Amino acid sequence: MGMVDPQDAIIATSVIVAILFGVLYSRRRVPRPSLLLAGGSIVMVAAAYESYMHFVWEPSVHAPIRLDIVIVDVPLIVIGLIVGLCSTFGRRSPR
Repeated sequence: MGMVDPQDAIIATSVIVAILFGVLYSRRRVPRPSLLLAGGSIVMVAAAYESYMHFVWEPSVHAPIRLDIVIVDVPLIVIGLIVGLCSTFGRRSPR
């Protein structure tokens, strides 16, 4: 059994978090569902970007140096998590 590729871990984690945010959004159990949707969308963008880089771009170059993981992926995931978690604070909007 080999080591897990960091890109695969980033993709899997981002997709799982986006799915969890989507399930919470569909149940409308959070005070600000629009923030939850925004957080899930941001994390899904990170997953899509990393999927493209890992499966399309990386095999096409000789020696890929992936600094974009630290510059793009990590900040997107952190921002998405913060936005999604901020949706759980505050009062529910009246409907």
